[in-house]
Amino acid sequence: MIMKPDAKEILFQSLEELIQYKNINNITVQQIIDNCQMSRSTFYRNFKDKFDLMVWGFAKNFKRNINNLPDIISYRDAAYKTIEFLEAKKDFYVSIAKLDIQNSFREIMYNYFLDYSLSFFKKASKNERLPQSCLLSIQFCCAGTVFLILEWIKRGCDIPVPEFTKLLCDSIPHNLSIIFE
Repeated sequence: MIMKPDAKEILFQSLEELIQYKNINNITVQQIIDNCQMSRSTFYRNFKDKFDLMVWGFAKNFKRNINNLPDIISYRDAAYKTIEFLEAKKDFYVSIAKLDIQNSFREIMYNYFLDYSLSFFKKASKNERLPQSCLLSIQFCCAGTVFLILEWIKRGCDIPVPEFTKLLCDSIPHNLSIIFE
């Protein structure tokens, strides 16, 4: 059965389309709703502003990408697929990465990376209880990874995905590198 997109998805698709041609700061809610033939009341019933729409769309798509990764995938492959996902919609992610808003791209990305990394580490080490040193290393690694990915996006994804993935994975703290390989 074909699923019909809901209002949120349609509004987000409209924003993604507009971002290809305009800077997010120059896009209005009116342009978003005109582009997809939705009403202003539909927009505000679902989102408080265009930034809320951006964050919702990023979170939904990023979560879908992370959830679609197979359980047996290596950390390097998961990093590659995530970076490849971000590069595929570079225009959108460059726009959102440059914003500093509540529930920002950085926070959402960090939380997804942290959840994925903790789950990966627990499976790989066959240990549900993490030593404090590993937990701190994972948090440090995730914060650094998110920072570096955002800087890479802001520069327009200037390093090819395979090379950037290798650089990130080679930067994993030593006490985690054995598990993450």
